[in-house]
Parts: sequence; C-alpha cells; structure tokens
Amino acid sequence: MIRRTRLVSTVFCQLDGRRGFALVATLTVMILLGLLAIAFLSLATVTVRTSNQDRAQEEARANARMALMIAMGQLQRELGPDQRISASADILSGKVGFVANPHWTGVWRTVQKDGRPVIVRDEVTGGLADARDPNSMPSETRISYLVSGNEQGLRSRTGLKYEAEDLIRGQDVKVVGNGSAGSDERAHVSVPKIGVFRERKKTGSYGYWVGDLGIRANMRSLNPYKNSPGQTKNLPLLSGMNVSVEVMEGESGTRLELDEDTKKKLISDRSLDLVGKNGEQWRKDHFHSSTIHSRGVLADVRDGGLKGNLTTFLNKDRDLASLGTGENDYASGLAVGDNLVGYANKEDAGQRGGDWDSSRFKKTSPKFGLLRDWARLGREITLESPPVTVRIPKSEPDFSTPDVLVGSSQNLNPATLSSYDQANLAPVLVEGSMFVTHSIHLNPPGSEFKYNIRSHTFPRVVLWNPYNIPLTLGDSMAMIQVNGRRGFRTDAWMRTSQGREVQVGYASWLSWGGRNPVVEGEITTSSSYNDAYTGSYYFKLKETTIGAGKCLVFLPDRAAEYDSEDLTNNTLSSSANYDQALNYYQSSSEYGGGMDWYPKYFWYAPSDAFFDGEGQTVQGDDSQMILKKLGTSSTVAAEDFDVLEQVAAVSCSLQYGAGKEPAEAWSHDFAPAQGVRMEFLDRVNPVITLPPDRRTRQGYRMRWFREHDSHLSILGNPLAQQPEFWEESPIGSWNVRAAYAARSPFDNLAGNIGDSLASGPWFFGLYSKDLYDEAVGWQDQTPIRKNGENFGNPFGPPNEGADKYVLFDVPRRDLGVISMAQFQHAKLSEFVWHPSYPMGNSLVDPRLSLDGMSGTVPKMEEEEGELGGFIGKAIGWSENNERGQGKEIWAEHGRGFFLETPEEDHVVYDLSYELNHTLWDRYFLSSGTEEELRLMASEPDKCRLPNARMLALAGFEGDELADFHRAASALMLDGAFNVNSTSVEAWKAALSANRREEGMTPFPRVLGGNQEESYVSNSDQDLIWASLRVLDDGEIATLAEAIVQQVRQRGPFLSMSDFVNRRLTSGVQGRKGALEAAIENAGINGVLDADSLYSLENQTSLADYDHPDNIEDSTRMEQSLKPQSKAWGSANYLTQADVLQAIGSSLSARSDTFVIRTYGESVAMNGKVQARAWCEAVVQRMPVPVRPDASGINPEKESGLPNFGRRFIVQSFRWLSPQEI
Repeated sequence: MIRRTRLVSTVFCQLDGRRGFALVATLTVMILLGLLAIAFLSLATVTVRTSNQDRAQEEARANARMALMIAMGQLQRELGPDQRISASADILSGKVGFVANPHWTGVWRTVQKDGRPVIVRDEVTGGLADARDPNSMPSETRISYLVSGNEQGLRSRTGLKYEAEDLIRGQDVKVVGNGSAGSDERAHVSVPKIGVFRERKKTGSYGYWVGDLGIRANMRSLNPYKNSPGQTKNLPLLSGMNVSVEVMEGESGTRLELDEDTKKKLISDRSLDLVGKNGEQWRKDHFHSSTIHSRGVLADVRDGGLKGNLTTFLNKDRDLASLGTGENDYASGLAVGDNLVGYANKEDAGQRGGDWDSSRFKKTSPKFGLLRDWARLGREITLESPPVTVRIPKSEPDFSTPDVLVGSSQNLNPATLSSYDQANLAPVLVEGSMFVTHSIHLNPPGSEFKYNIRSHTFPRVVLWNPYNIPLTLGDSMAMIQVNGRRGFRTDAWMRTSQGREVQVGYASWLSWGGRNPVVEGEITTSSSYNDAYTGSYYFKLKETTIGAGKCLVFLPDRAAEYDSEDLTNNTLSSSANYDQALNYYQSSSEYGGGMDWYPKYFWYAPSDAFFDGEGQTVQGDDSQMILKKLGTSSTVAAEDFDVLEQVAAVSCSLQYGAGKEPAEAWSHDFAPAQGVRMEFLDRVNPVITLPPDRRTRQGYRMRWFREHDSHLSILGNPLAQQPEFWEESPIGSWNVRAAYAARSPFDNLAGNIGDSLASGPWFFGLYSKDLYDEAVGWQDQTPIRKNGENFGNPFGPPNEGADKYVLFDVPRRDLGVISMAQFQHAKLSEFVWHPSYPMGNSLVDPRLSLDGMSGTVPKMEEEEGELGGFIGKAIGWSENNERGQGKEIWAEHGRGFFLETPEEDHVVYDLSYELNHTLWDRYFLSSGTEEELRLMASEPDKCRLPNARMLALAGFEGDELADFHRAASALMLDGAFNVNSTSVEAWKAALSANRREEGMTPFPRVLGGNQEESYVSNSDQDLIWASLRVLDDGEIATLAEAIVQQVRQRGPFLSMSDFVNRRLTSGVQGRKGALEAAIENAGINGVLDADSLYSLENQTSLADYDHPDNIEDSTRMEQSLKPQSKAWGSANYLTQADVLQAIGSSLSARSDTFVIRTYGESVAMNGKVQARAWCEAVVQRMPVPVRPDASGINPEKESGLPNFGRRFIVQSFRWLSPQEI
C-alpha cells in the first residue's frame, strides 16, 4: 500500500502538476490552522491558569502583609509602653504558664494590675518590700504572647485563649525551619494559622510570630577603641563593646571570627553566609542567639518615662530643674542634696504617694552630690599623676554636742552623717595600740625617797591606703584611749647594810591620767580619777605618702618624755625604726614621791589597796581611737584636739564610754616570777633594752582573717563551741572605709563572762581588742621594713599577707564614669556596718536576720524602730552603776556616738538593695563631656562618646544631647542586651565582650596600673589582692549556663534593679542576686571559697545566750547570711559588680528590636491551598511617643485613650522563599 500510494501520487502529479500542488498547500494550511487553533486554545488555558495563580499568590501575600500589620498592632499595644518587659517563653520552662514553643515572645507588665509598683515602700518601717505573690510569679504580671491567634492577649493564666472561634483556627504553620535554624527541631518555630473568611467561606489563612532580637547577642556592635593607644584602650572594659562571637559554638560545633571591618559589612543576618566556609551553618546554629539588629530605648521600665542622663548631672555645676510634662505632672530633676536612699526629697515623696515627714532616711542617706563629687575626683587624676592629697570627710554642719557626751567627747568637729554629699579620699585607720612597761630609776640627790618608777609606752598606729593611687597624708593627730585606771602590782626589795637583797613584800599600784591632774580628797572619788578622758594618749603622725594599696606602720621616732601640754611633740613616723629604745615615757612625778625600796617585776591585777581590799571591779572609761587632720596648728593641747576635723573614729567599748569598763587581770594569784622584768635605767636618759611583754598590749585593730589562738580559746566564752564567731568577711559585710565604727544593736558578741573581779573583754564588729597571744607580741608584730619604711597588713600580722591591698579605683580624667557599676568604688556610707562595695552588688545584709530578708530594714518592734534599734534591751545595760546609770544610758551614748542620727533615721539597712533600686532604672550614663556630647550631635558618624554604644539619632541639637531630661530622646543604646535572655550562647558572647585573642576575658575591678593577671581563682597572697581576674572560655561558658539557670528560676526580671538585686524573700533567692548566685554556683571563686585561710563557716546560725549585761539578743547578726569567703571583695574574687562594671552599660530589662515573620496563604473553594507567602520585617521601637505629653519626650498620661507608648518603625522588609524558612 505504501508503494502504491507513492506510485499514484507520482502519476497524479505527472498528469496535472499545478492542480495537485494547490491541494497539498490547502491541506497544509488547514493542518497549520488546526495546530494554531489548538495552540491558542492551550495558550488561553495557560493564561487563565496563570492569572488564577497570580491572584492566589497576591492573596497569599496580602494575607501575609495583613498578618504583619496585625503583628505590628499587637506589638505596639503590648510593648509600646515603657512599663513592659519581654522574654521568650523558655523563661517559664517548668513553671505555670509555659507554652509548648519556647521561642514565642511573652510580654509582662512591670507594675501591678492597678498600676502600683511591684517594689513598694513600707511607710511603717521605711524599708522596701515586694508586693508580688511568690506563689504566682511570674504569671500574675504576664500580658500576652506575640503570636497569631492571640491578638487580643491572654484570656487565662493557664494558657492561650483565642479571640476567634476555634473552628477558624487551622493547623500550625512553621515560620522558622531548616532554612533558618537548621535541622534541630527545638530551634524551629510554629504558630497557629488563623482563617480568613469572605462571606463565611474560608479564602485563606495567616500566621505570625514576633521574635525578640534583644535577647540575642548583637554581632555588629562596633568597638572604635579596640586598637586605641593609651588609656582609651580601657574604655571598652567599662561598656562591653567587644561582643565576642568567637565563643559561640552551636550544635554543629562551628565557630566564626568577625573582625571590625567585616562587622561593618553585615547588612542582614544572611550576610554571614559569605563569612568563611562555615558562615551559613553558623548562622543557622545561632538563629536564636545572634543578630545584627538590636538597639535599646533609654527608658525607665519600672516607673515609666525616659531615663535621666546622670552624666549631665556629673558634668554640671548646678542642680537640674524638673521638666513639666502636664498640668500637674513633671519629670523630676536632680539636686546635690537629693537622697540616694528612700525618697529623693519631699516632692519625690509626694509624687510617689509617700510621707516625707515619716521617712527614716531623710538625713543619713548618701546624697547624689556625693556621686558628682566622687566623679570629679578624676578631673585632675591620671595613672601618671603625682600622689593625690588626702581629702578628709566633710564636717557635720551646725553640729551640737549631744547632751550625754558633753564633758567626755573628743570629737567635737565630726565627719558629717546628715549631709553626706561630698566624697573623701583618706587612708583607713587599721590599728591604734600600745605596749607598756615600767622601769626603775634613782631619784635626784636630796629627794625624800631613793627610788621611783617610770612608765614607758610604745604606741603604734597603722594606716592603709586601699586605693590604686598613692595618697599624701599631711600632718595628722591620732588619739588612743586605753585603760587609764590600770591596777598593777609589784614585788618590793631592799638591800641590807651588807648589800644583800631582801624581799620586803608586795605593792599595789593605781595608775590613771586624764585632763584633770589635781586630786582632791579620796583618790577613787576624786574628779581627777573619774575624768572621762583618762587613758587618752595623743600622737602626731608626720606627713607621708602611702603607696597604692600599701599599709604603713607609724612608730615613735625618738625616746622622750610624753608631752601632755603640746601633743604635737609626741611624734610617730612610718620611717622610724622598730626599736624598744624608742618610746614615750612618763616619769616619777606621775607616781608621787617614790619609795625607799625597789621592785623587780610588775604584773596587772585589779588594785585592792584603794578599794577596801576588794579590788577594782571597773577600770577604763572608754576604748576608742580617733584619727584627725592636724591642719595648720603648730601646737595642740588636749582641748584643741577635740575640735580638729575628724578622719575616722573607732569605738571598741561595749557601752560607748557611758561608764567604766570591766576590770582586767592577768591572774588573781600571779606569781612575781611570771611578771614583767622592770629595768633599772638612767634617770635622764632611760634606754629600754628589753622588749615589752605581750600582756601589756592595749588597743584596737581590724579583725584578722585568721584570729590568734587566744581569741579562739578564750575562757568563759559562751560561744566557745562556735569559733566561727571570729570568721568575718570584712569587705562583704563591713565598710572598711567608714568614718564611724562602733557596736550596732545587730552585732554578735563573744567574750569572757568573767566573775566579780574581772570580765571581758567583749568582741564585736570589724575591730577587735586583743587577748595576750604571741601573735600580738612585740616580736611577731615587727613590721616589714622596705626602702626605709614600715609596712603592715590590714587583715593579719605584719609578717603575713600581700605586698599591697588595692580595693578601690579612683575616677581618672582619661576614662571618666562610663558604667553605673563604677560607683561600687565610691564610698557611699560612713557607717561601719554597711558593705564596702554596696553599689552593683547584692549580698543580703546579715543584720536583717533570716526573718527580715523580705525587707531592707531589720525587723524591730515599734519602740525599737523609732530609735533605729538603739534602745536599752538591744544595746544592754549594767546593774553596776559605775558602768552606767540606768537601763538606757548605753543606748543614749550609742546614739550620741552617731550624732543622734538613729533618733530620726534608720542607720542599719540593706544599703546595696536601696542603691541599686534607686540608680539602675531611673538613670543612665551617656559618658562624655558636654563638649563631646555637642560634637556628637553635629557629627554623629565621626564622633563617638567614651561609651561608644551610645548612638545619636539624626535631627537633634547638641543642647538636647547634653540635657538631663532630653538626652534619652536623642540617643539609643547599640546592641542592648535583654537580661531575660535564656540563650547560653548569647550570654557567652555578652560576657566575653572584652575577650582577647588568646581566649581570655578580663574582669578588672581596678583599671590601669601594673596589675598582674590571675587566670584562675588563686590563693597566692599577692595575686588575691593585686591581680586582674581573667576568665577562660570554659569558665565563661560555665558562668553563662549558671546565669541562664538563674534567669529561668527567677525571671522574668521586671526591671534592671530587679535583675541586679536579690529577691525580697526569706528563701534562697533572698540571699543574693542572680549574677552573684550564678558566680557562686559556677565555682568561679572556688579556690578562695575553699581555701583554709579564707573559707568562712556560714552553714549554721550562732547560738543565743544570756548576756550578763542584759542584752536581749547577743548573736543578732545572722552567721548563715555572711558570704562564704573572708576574701570576698579581694581583687581576685569575682563579684557581681565586677561583671556589671564590664557589661552593665549594655544591659536592659526589655527589648526594643524585634523580627516579625508572617505567613499568608490562599485557599480554593475546595479547601485546597493555592498559594503560600512568607515575609520578614525588622521593627524598632523609638524614643518618640505615639501621643506625646507637654514635654514632647514622654507618652501622655491619663488621657482616657489607650497607652500605645513609643512608636515602632519598620527598619527592613523582605519576602522569604520557602527555602529560607
């Protein structure tokens, strides 16, 4: 057939070629037309299909955009107001209110439902209390989760309730998956799909998730000072600018390195894909822990409103006025006299609904002027500066001697307690003591008696400079008041005519000496013997420079008669030799005419010769030492000393000098052979050759880390079974720089209960008397001699310890004050019972007791609280009238010692909590001078402040950046890190902000100087006290894990002070703040905590006992609340404030930058999804209010309209492909 067809065709063509061609052409055209028809029909079908798909895609995108607008609306409503905080749902892991997806963002109020603060001031006690219910935290302040289906917020505390009916809620949709966060399902984020309906028919769905970028580490924060010369290289150490991504290690184990140039090129998170071969994998591993977008608004999340720029206050020479914000409302200014504790002033009390008149912090609170004055110390100081002249405390203005102290006080020009607004820079009075001996000499020819005795004193004053700069101390005066009525006994010998020595008996002596030398009538009833000043010795300390951290011992520089007329002749010098031949003596006239027999030995025992044979029951009048500035006076009498300006006053008297001290004795039947040898010396030039006996030592010193055996084994001690009484943390629980040191009603007491003749001494507080131990003997007290000076040890015998003890930094011109935690170095109290580092730390004050941890003031009965605890039953009283008449006399003298301030104010309270509460939320430090702030406004891209995290917004003038109220409206915090973050990797990066290339991160408490570095917690004496603490990457990781554990246990934190402070509760969280607890749990200071010298036994409370002096509770300072190391606060001991000093400037309690991921889909009539779309926007909260008040910088209050707070803006937007999800 084929062949035939071909043949016919051929024939046909041959017969009529033209007609055949036409037919073929016709057929071909028909075929082509058919094909075209089919093609057009197919094209029409494709076009219709494409148009429908585009419409579906546009509909899906429209739903995604709608989701973005809904999310923005919810974000504005929930997080626009200042008094909100955010955190991921992971923070509630294991708690009520936890949701399945840990990466959902939750929102919490920072106030109670009725708008009142969470931390409230108790108008009865004056202290602070936490109004939160510990059983319902944190669900009681939670508002919402920022995800689709929850647009109207939470309707229940037990879980999510959707505003729309359940029937329109579809399955969850994934908005973070493999393309964003890798294959780890735990990092993925799914949200509910919410149906979109038209005429009751579902046409699509949407979903959205608001991700918190503030809980992630910002990799793009730049450090312009990284390679700077000089001291500017230290600026990042105070602002945490070098966020370290090198320590971040994800599931895959990949690491990333970013230099400053690479950081500048990052425009989105996906830019990381181009950084190294592992960039993409690293990005996925750290999707929830890293970002390049995060800035913070400088707003007060606790009280609302923009923060005040404390830098402006430090720079200005005047008080700052309030700013009107409404008809009867204003933002408070700041004045030198404003209080740092309690209400700032009367207006502040009224604004907060408090009663200023009943406030118990009006006088003794440190003032804001103190911070300004301390910051200005650095205007002329650099590390290369010459020694700084000592600045003594400001004197109390309008001082009037308390009635009970008239005629006995030696401090009539005292350091101020009621106007503490000026910083001082002075050495610490460590010790004031003296040895005593007696010698024999011949009376001049023609005298009535042949022999007489002479008293020799060997005074010793120890001063310590705890600062990192040398201090020059001008001529000063020191007074040491010891037992001025010592009774002592001697044997008595004579020589026979044949020259043979014969003992003829014993003699009982009574020595005393005050300002009234005239004895009228009976000795024991005379005004001379009962002079309140008896036992007071005065010495001039010659001008000297005390090196940074050095402790100098001042000794007699000659042998001379003690001058009671011109006290400046009794000189002590730090360069004098330690030689018993150098002493001050009181010659024969002090002991009457003499005797015809001579003694060989003396020993101390209560004298019975003048007391009807019964012996003295009381002796000394007071136990104290005072250091004063000599000034320009060329001569000083005892009365002149009283009015010299005070540097420090220390009382070790149980009764504050209200009566005579209990008698002291070596033994009632002391054998003369065990007495002290009395040398026979030249009358004119007496040269002592025998060292004084340890048992003659009197005086006072700071507690040692390891007390000597005589203290630990004191006979008659009711706490003999608890030697931990002696264990103190002198820096953690006490104020080593205090101008006033004396017993408080909340101290622990131990001592010898004694008997009718001798009792005590009683030991308490930071300072101690001494029992007779070799450790305090002449030989063991030999100072270390270097370069012609005598060096001691503030916390132990002089032949032990470190070369220097540097604790405190001083502001310097080249650094300034950048971090709020730098104020830990300011001396913020003159009371000895406050901590040495109150600001930024969070240790509970052990004086609060276990029952009082829920507040900031010790629990007291009403009568006791009205007098700050200084009442008879708390202070004690004696039934012996010679020790004080009446049950309240000791308490009255105690109040008098502290300038009667306890009668109006609380003086014992949790200073750390109060300071943190005041400063961490209301204020920020922009850093920089006024000139630098103005320059930054004009050239924000070129000029950076010392804290380079401060970024200037466009369109603001220099005046606004330099304004206390308005600066926060013109600045933002780059890389603000939310402390509610539960990302270990993010915390690692934040903590490693100052990491070096070798993998070590320093946390220097003191900046600059020639500090050695300690890479581990170290028990080497010199490294403990003078080293720079450095953590390796492993320690950083352990600390980050411990912090996150604390965040989960305690969070969310409702303010920065809530994070910094301990929780006001009687539980374990009431003992210390989150950071401090994390440091302890991570074992960062493990070596020092366990070291045999420094470990502190704080596992149990001290037992109470019946004190013989009617003290109701003799162990009121809770042993179990003390720090676990005596070395807490040493340079090598990492504290919470050290961490905050390094990174605190970058921290916030909330986030202001968020990423919104939305999903939209289009659904066909048959319910099938036709198209899907995802988009992502980065949104930023700005300082600009949605509805501003009269000031223009804060949101309007009580307008009757919803409070939307501050405006959110979209910083970036992009559509995402399915592969990017």
